[in-house]
This record gives sequence, C-alpha cells and structure tokens, in this order.
Amino acid sequence: MSKSVLITILLILPFIQCNKSEPARQSSNKCAPDLFYKNDVINHDWSKFEYPPVPMPTIGKTTEQELLGMYPKEWYPARIYSFKKDRVLKFRDKSFRFDKYIMYKDYRKKDTISQGSDGRKQFSRVHSDYIRFYVFFRNKAVVALTTYHMTKKGNKWKPGSYSNGYAESLGEAFPGENYINCMYLSEHDNAACKFENVYTEEICLDRLKASRPWR
Repeated sequence: MSKSVLITILLILPFIQCNKSEPARQSSNKCAPDLFYKNDVINHDWSKFEYPPVPMPTIGKTTEQELLGMYPKEWYPARIYSFKKDRVLKFRDKSFRFDKYIMYKDYRKKDTISQGSDGRKQFSRVHSDYIRFYVFFRNKAVVALTTYHMTKKGNKWKPGSYSNGYAESLGEAFPGENYINCMYLSEHDNAACKFENVYTEEICLDRLKASRPWR
C-alpha cells in the first residue's frame, strides 16, 4: 500500500466513524428552527397566573387570540404546544380532537430569604398549591378545559377544591397528558438534537398505556 493511499484512508476514517455514531433520527436541516413552532412555549418556569381566571374561556366560542388577550399582560402561559395534526383525548366518556393546547399555572408559593451562619443569603421556597389550567383548541377555537389542583395538607398532597377529579396525587393532570407531551416532541424533526432524546410513537403509546382511566 502506497504512502498516499494510507494518508487518504486515515483522513476519511474519522468521518465514517462519526456518521455511524449519529442518532437514528436527525433533522435534515441539522436542527434548523421549525417555523411551525415559532410561537410555542415549552415549560416557562417563571410564568404568572392567578386561578380562577376571570372571565373563564367559553367552549366553542373563545378563540386562541382572545384567550391570550383577555387577562392582564403580566399573566402569560407556562406552555403552548402546537400539533401538526389533530390529537385525540378522552375525558371521562367524551372524546375530542385538538391541534393546540395552552397551559397556565398558579403555583402558590412562599419565598423566604434568610442569612446563613456563614453570612451568605439563603433562599427557600415552599409551595402550598399546584394549579395547572389547560385550554385545548381546534381550528383556533376552544374545545375543552380542565384544571389540575393539588394542595398540601400537613405533609401530604391532596386534590384541591378546583381539582378536575382525576389526579389523586402529584403526577398527570388528566389521562394521556404524558402521551400528548411525548407526541409533541416526536413531531419535531430536530427532537434528537434539540431535546437530546429521540421520541417515537411507540414510546409515546407506552406512556398512554401507563395512564390510568378516568374513574
């Protein structure tokens, strides 16, 4: 083997190995932004909201734009998920189709700042309630609403007065929540590099099977 051929092989070998190690599902645009999701919000930690909202959205009447404009400007969603095709959920014995949902959260909390023995400030936060308000849309109109509310009584979390009757402990807000969130990520062509995981329909269906039915 000539010296020039050996050098050529050594140069191309790293690229061959790199291609073999790439995730099985990659974006054809190498993680370029998908404009379909440009207005979405993925788990905004510092969102603000007060429950119950006044007024409440009206099924079949309130539009997406009306919802986003009907509350004080300092209230904003913690999550906006858009879907490229309709998804289906079943609340009790009624199924509905939707292509977007908006979630607001009211995590009632008490923040305390104290001074430690070393002189540095210490921050602590205690939650008394977890409230998540979900509004589902199809063709830009509200099709369903539900509220997840857990309140702390003593050292245990119990369903609160605004609970939709589904959740008995901290976890899913309604049957299929983990499933549709998984499907949202599976729709992204660049999920493998944007979210550092590969979400498939099979994985999502397993999450749906793990959801208990609405009693």
